[in-house]
Amino acid sequence: MIYVSEIMTAQPYTLMADASISDAVKLMTEKHIRHIPIVNEADELAGIVTHRDLLAATGSKLDKVSTNENAFANRPVSEIMTSNVSTTVEQAELISAARFLEQHDFDALPVVDGKTLVGIVTDSDFVAVAINLLEQMSVTEPEEIFD
Repeated sequence: MIYVSEIMTAQPYTLMADASISDAVKLMTEKHIRHIPIVNEADELAGIVTHRDLLAATGSKLDKVSTNENAFANRPVSEIMTSNVSTTVEQAELISAARFLEQHDFDALPVVDGKTLVGIVTDSDFVAVAINLLEQMSVTEPEEIFD
């Protein structure tokens, strides 16, 4: 049995709800991430901002404030974050988390202990697992020879 705790990113990069949208863009760009959990002062999960959220908001919001792009960039991430976030726990079976992501077309699940954020598991983590399993299979299976 493989558990979420075995592949999740512990202590992910986070922002608080009053951080600016430009802070989120900067963090995603610098750290090469696509999901930012939003937390409060007690590290409790308050929401999540994804790369998709930024793209969607940038297109629609900037149209309305096209005279001043900085007006949008300086707005808080709380305006574009998803507040009702599906989560998982460290002890969840990995297959269950994977199925949940697939069924709901999510790219990430924050991992919580109670309300406290302890990690995040993303589609990239599952790709890494798949690569590892494929590498193990190629080592253990005999090589086929073609004429």
